[in-house]
Amino acid sequence: MKIAYIYLSQLETRDANINQMLSMCEALGKHSQVTLFTGWMSQTAFTSLCQFFSIKQNFTTQRLPVKLLTGSMLIEKVTRLLYCVQVLLALKASDFDVIYTRDITLLVFLKMLPAWARPKVPVIYEPHTLYHKTSEKVSYELELASLKLADYFIPISHGIARDLEAILGVDPQRITVLPDGVRVDVIASVKPQSLAGDRLQVLYSGSFIDWKGVETLIEAIPFVSTPNVVFLALGGVGKDFERIQQLVQSLGVGDRVELRSRMSQDELMPIAKSAHIGVLPNNRTAIGAHYTSPLKLFEYMANGLPIVASDLESMREILVENEHALFFEPSNPSHLAAQLDRLLQDEEMRRSIGQRNLEAVNAYSWDSRAERIIEIAGQLIR
Repeated sequence: MKIAYIYLSQLETRDANINQMLSMCEALGKHSQVTLFTGWMSQTAFTSLCQFFSIKQNFTTQRLPVKLLTGSMLIEKVTRLLYCVQVLLALKASDFDVIYTRDITLLVFLKMLPAWARPKVPVIYEPHTLYHKTSEKVSYELELASLKLADYFIPISHGIARDLEAILGVDPQRITVLPDGVRVDVIASVKPQSLAGDRLQVLYSGSFIDWKGVETLIEAIPFVSTPNVVFLALGGVGKDFERIQQLVQSLGVGDRVELRSRMSQDELMPIAKSAHIGVLPNNRTAIGAHYTSPLKLFEYMANGLPIVASDLESMREILVENEHALFFEPSNPSHLAAQLDRLLQDEEMRRSIGQRNLEAVNAYSWDSRAERIIEIAGQLIR
């Protein structure tokens, strides 16, 4: 099977969406011929990007001569249009069995074309949000019309699937929810490397953007009564990192916090393996509460960590209370601290929950996700 994977993104940011895209291309590449269509990046830089995320490049790429620019709405529309035109021309010059995309821009573009000019192969759309609910760039009417160009939907959460059906009228028979995943086998072979000696380590890894709730974790630190604990906040960049850094300083908890900016997978995973608890402190936003499928959640599980998570629908889709995680009221630092203390002071609870997470995570490997996608694609092209 030949798959065209289409997604225009800012590759240089090395954000989680890039990790997810490359992980899926690698996993799909084990079972099919995959070509990734994305914006421009030199081969040397792209190789470095794959190395940053520990990706084996078993897929081909067409890095088209356009970059996504978001300085203004007009510039962004122009760069996205240029990309879509080049993708369309490349598709017509090749022979693919199916198009796979998480890029609503492609669907918007295809909607603008007459039927005869559109690709004649099935289109599978992997929505990560409902854009009219989370972005001012896409209206309800535009999203509704554009989704008619997709033959099948693979949302990353049940919250997205529910709204696709209830709000946008998508037939539930054309929806399969597949949460994000993790490289279970790769993480299993990682050796732990502690940043904090013999202290108990509470880990947050990932972006520091507002809805991730990193502020709540930092604000919880003064309420944590367990001694000899260090809080690892790893992954922020730019102004988001500076905001959290200033919060740490203002609360006077710098001696209890280890702040690091974004790390490669090879750097991060040994540190995660040495942690004792993983935290998911999402705020109650549309994305955080209903739509997200955090990569860090599955990484925590694959590292055998017990989890403390915001009590949100998106978390409860994967985690069972007291089996895989303890939940706390979102944006409530004192409640988060209380749940952390429960785990920090009960080694047996940490061990048992961590072991259950290790067992449960096998259902969320990138490979198993890719196999299901290949199965769905095969049914579409029969």
